[in-house]
Amino acid sequence: MAHKAEESKTMYFFDKSVLLKRYLMRESGVRKINEIFTSYSQVYTSGLIFGEVVSELKRTLENEKAEMILPLLLGDVKSGRLKVLETKPGPVQEEVNVIREIQGKYALKPLDVFQMAMTRLYLKEIQNEKAPVFVSSEKSHADLMRELGHQVLFIEE
Repeated sequence: MAHKAEESKTMYFFDKSVLLKRYLMRESGVRKINEIFTSYSQVYTSGLIFGEVVSELKRTLENEKAEMILPLLLGDVKSGRLKVLETKPGPVQEEVNVIREIQGKYALKPLDVFQMAMTRLYLKEIQNEKAPVFVSSEKSHADLMRELGHQVLFIEE
């Protein structure tokens, strides 16, 4: 019975931009992100998230502040509020090709193309009877995923 309840939860896939908003807590959209975390939802993210977040924080913040954010991310993972999907080999090239066909409209960098390809694989992996919702505060990522037929929640700046 518990398995049925878990399957009926809305599933969300958070990208780096949304998690950074949550942990920096100074940008708009944080309330909606926190509502999702505290609701009866399943929240997933990429296995690449630790490297992505640390890299972005060190690039934009002083080391002291950056080092204070990582425990918040780890706390969400340890508590089970945030599930990190394992990065594993798969048909990534197939997804990269799909995204490259339309990437010109979105001015994606090569790393963005790879991240969006991995995201599409993750979304397919976690889908049950409900399609997962891709959540991003990067408009180009949200628009691309919407064009590719995914449910999207765009958290504005």
